[in-house]
Amino acid sequence: DPWVGAAHQQDVMLICPVFHEDELFCWITNCLHQYDIGGITPSSFCLSAENAYEEGILIPPVKIVENGEIRRDIEELYLRASRKPEAVALDFRAQLAGNITAKNRVESLLKRYGADVVKAVMRKILNDGERAFIKTPNWRFQSPDPLFIHTLRYLRKMSSGNVFVESVYAAHGPAALPKAAGARAGVPSESAWMTQLRPAALAA
Repeated sequence: DPWVGAAHQQDVMLICPVFHEDELFCWITNCLHQYDIGGITPSSFCLSAENAYEEGILIPPVKIVENGEIRRDIEELYLRASRKPEAVALDFRAQLAGNITAKNRVESLLKRYGADVVKAVMRKILNDGERAFIKTPNWRFQSPDPLFIHTLRYLRKMSSGNVFVESVYAAHGPAALPKAAGARAGVPSESAWMTQLRPAALAA
């Protein structure tokens, strides 16, 4: 569900908890761009969709693995929306294997170094990444996904330089016209501004 997790329905989030000494230590997650989860266009790239309901199945957070076993009722509901359920089922199992591997490795680190050390390293990685971003004077992003522009809401709060994000895409459908969108955010201090750019401006 894009209103809860990823950018659109194809980006399927699978999340599992890691417990240490009967307490929640962290979450393991990955985001996999699925082959087809329904919608008005094969492969679920529904650029002419007018609302989220036309882009594929909307799934709220739900438990799909219980006691180490895949819940077949939930999986069948998920796969029923796809034109290629076999491919989606295989991708889901690959995604699940990735989470299980990551979970096992975190548990190995906890056993070897202890919770305090592992948590401290996690925090340092996040803090170092944030500091590196803030120090960078200028960023430029190009993306075929118009939803990427919404990252400015976060970027413009952090960066001390300029952030430029542009997205060019064509909507496909009987009555669709080529479209282009762009946004620019400059944050020299506490102020921020955003402008929409015409297609000609993006091509320049």
